[in-house]
Amino acid sequence: MLFPKRRSRDAVAWFLTFSLLTIFQSKVEARVSSPVTSVLVQWDANPEPDIVAYKLYRGTESGVYSQVDLIDEAVPYPSHLVTDLTLGQPYYCVITAVNGNGFESGFSEEFVINEPQGRFLGTVEAEDGVITEPFVEGTDGTHTWLESPTVAGGSARVPVNIHAAGSYTIWCRVLAPSTSEDSWFVSVDDGAPLTFHVYGTPTPDPAEISPDWIWRPVQTSPGNPLTFDLSPGEHFIEFELREVGGKLDRVLVTNNADFVPSGNLVAGNGYLEILDSSGGGTVSVGSPIRLDVEAMGSGPILIQWYHDGIALPGQTSANLRIPGATPADAGSYVAVLRSGTAVMAAGPFVVEIIDGEPLRVDAFTRLSDTRVEFRTSGQLGTQVTIEASPDLEAWLEIGSEFNYDGVIVVDDPEAAGELQRYYRLESLPPEP
Repeated sequence: MLFPKRRSRDAVAWFLTFSLLTIFQSKVEARVSSPVTSVLVQWDANPEPDIVAYKLYRGTESGVYSQVDLIDEAVPYPSHLVTDLTLGQPYYCVITAVNGNGFESGFSEEFVINEPQGRFLGTVEAEDGVITEPFVEGTDGTHTWLESPTVAGGSARVPVNIHAAGSYTIWCRVLAPSTSEDSWFVSVDDGAPLTFHVYGTPTPDPAEISPDWIWRPVQTSPGNPLTFDLSPGEHFIEFELREVGGKLDRVLVTNNADFVPSGNLVAGNGYLEILDSSGGGTVSVGSPIRLDVEAMGSGPILIQWYHDGIALPGQTSANLRIPGATPADAGSYVAVLRSGTAVMAAGPFVVEIIDGEPLRVDAFTRLSDTRVEFRTSGQLGTQVTIEASPDLEAWLEIGSEFNYDGVIVVDDPEAAGELQRYYRLESLPPEP
């Protein structure tokens, strides 16, 4: 629930309109090695009274639906478990309703399921590719690299497995201590070779030249990394040494344009980084809960959301959505992320639920000459101010109490000996 920036003293009614189709994703088989996933799709029921079934159409291209599932239950909250989906392959879907006479409605708005979660980062050792002479492996006893100490040429064809379509930057960990040993020919999927100068130019500023191992993106000018549009699946990056003396340790491919690698960054399938997260705070009853996490990993990212330590069925996407909050939804939420051998947790996201109904005084009791009790409904979890007046014109604030359970007790010293006294209660939203 969104509150005005200014603290309002008026009773405010908030309304939320939900879209017709609400999608929740679920990976039923949560194993990294699993080649397929299952997705639970839920949607709002068609309001017509004679609906007897639904159909879910899907395909791997937008607007082209090669498969259809019949859901022959017209329940108030229809759902369908879509199975045998390829890991990392998005599917485009629409839903129709079928009535008792067999007539079928038009398509719903298209929606996408099984989209890869998060950003991708893949690393591979250069020497793990297909190597041709005069490339040879070099070593210092700690790690190995590719080099050609005496003559240029040779190639390393390095495989990279991409899990999500996108625009990718290629980074190389190289040793290029002079301008005479800092350039390569690079090609992707047998495309035209590009001249890659480690420092972006054949004549870099001497201050830019490093005697140490460094990460540099494949680029044709300083500070302007090239990007390559890659689809899911295996791709090949080929390196050919243009100048004698250059050394290539490992290759990194990522669709995170903001990522800059550093250090050794060992190749493998155990990299995971949480890039951003948001959500939590105060939510009104009936309003949606929205929690989000963005991550980058060296493989498909599997996510499971937990509420107070208990796994939430079906909540396995980067975006947790609970359409209508109830008091039972209050508490602490955590997202556990897995990519390969890496495991991380995002959160906790603390959610406080407040009653969204207007504040009403249902009963009033004078406990003593100067103490009064109000029994209220609505606006649980908000701060309530109490004002008193002898004549409905001059009002004085006599207290401010947090509305935990609808019972508010306050002292009113000016009420001593008075036969008539007026009160008004006003619920204040939390500070933004």
